[in-house]
Amino acid sequence: MYTKPGANYAFWLSNIGMIGMTTAFAAVGVTQVYLERKVGMDFIDVQQAMEVHFLILIGAASLFTLGIIMYIINFFKYGTPSNEALQTT
Repeated sequence: MYTKPGANYAFWLSNIGMIGMTTAFAAVGVTQVYLERKVGMDFIDVQQAMEVHFLILIGAASLFTLGIIMYIINFFKYGTPSNEALQTT
């Protein structure tokens, strides 16, 4: 089951997506605190300055979602027991 390419893609896409989301959330949090508290920008101006971080977040979340969908497909394709396995037990 683990030698199937779909399982490898599901694993790597979901993990890269999760790391990307974590990094994007961390970067946007640091950016928001810096721009609001140190620079003194208004809330709406800061939100507009952080739009690129949210676009990266959407991309990373899409990778994560695709990986999870591939995992579910792989589970139902190879993870359910066959009729032969049920008859021998």
